[in-house]
Amino acid sequence: MEFWFHCNNCTRHPESWIQIPRYRLTSCGHILCSECFGDTDTVKICKICHRTGIKTHAIDETLPPNIQKFFLPLKVLLEHAEKRIKDTITFQHSQKILMERCLIVQLWYQLQKAKQDLEEKNQLEIEIVCLKKALECLKAELQRTFSGHREFEKHARQWGFRTLSIQGNGENFSRGQRAVQAMETRILAGNSDTFTNNESILENDSSSFSEISGESVDLSLKGKIDSMNKKLILSRSSPNSNLAKCATASFNSCISITSKKDYRIGVSKSRAQRDIFSLDKLRAIRNEFNRRKSYRLQNSDGIMLPGSVYRKCAANVMYPIILLRRVRADTITATRTANSESIRTIYKSMLY
Repeated sequence: MEFWFHCNNCTRHPESWIQIPRYRLTSCGHILCSECFGDTDTVKICKICHRTGIKTHAIDETLPPNIQKFFLPLKVLLEHAEKRIKDTITFQHSQKILMERCLIVQLWYQLQKAKQDLEEKNQLEIEIVCLKKALECLKAELQRTFSGHREFEKHARQWGFRTLSIQGNGENFSRGQRAVQAMETRILAGNSDTFTNNESILENDSSSFSEISGESVDLSLKGKIDSMNKKLILSRSSPNSNLAKCATASFNSCISITSKKDYRIGVSKSRAQRDIFSLDKLRAIRNEFNRRKSYRLQNSDGIMLPGSVYRKCAANVMYPIILLRRVRADTITATRTANSESIRTIYKSMLY
């Protein structure tokens, strides 16, 4: 029997476990043997602390569990406590593992989202770089367009044509387009096969050109073409010839003077009619020059060349091609071929 178990009044120890049920436990926490207990249940006064209204209970299996543990051996209590501690540790450890797994899953999703955001950022940066390059290309193309337009205006002024600058964001486009269409309709109605030089056409359409440019139009275009044709052909050709009177097309048409090698010179029609017409007078002039066997050509060194050499040179000479093109529906362009200077030199010698 444990040493600590005894009667709190007489200090008597039980001899064995069998005698323990003879002892009584008071509600105030004192142990009394059967001899000291006496009439305590009747008087309800504790002999140790003299507390009144106490209750007693036999120390046996009928004790409540919360009171029985006070009478268990320490070894048993330690085993029970160890088991409870292990269970507690196991439960807490399992909860910790679950928490770690949840955190790992959350971190994995966050990592995947960060990687996706990084890829999207890199893709957007690449797109930004591409868009910047495209913008630079567009700016360069726009700059080249304006440079070409300025160059076109320069050449057009050199050839004596009026040009309309690209201003106002195309405010007069529809009005100019209607004027040009009306002029072409009148030209095509007059002659559906060929263009003819009719001064009344230029006079009647001067109002249409004025609508396009917003100012008075120089009607001396015929004279400029006459002077150019005189330089291209010869000084003795009549200024009233068909060549000198070749008509001019509208602003959105293309005028082209073909080479002497093709035996044609003239003005191309509008976009609806692309063919050109031949001038019989030019053929007659060509035949007249071929018959002049005694004609000599003087080069830059003052040496007279034989007629056969002249005919060979004259047969390969290309007349300058004049292109009048409508730019943004209200602009005229005039260009020359690369050998215009050499042609001018040859025919200048022919004139004198």
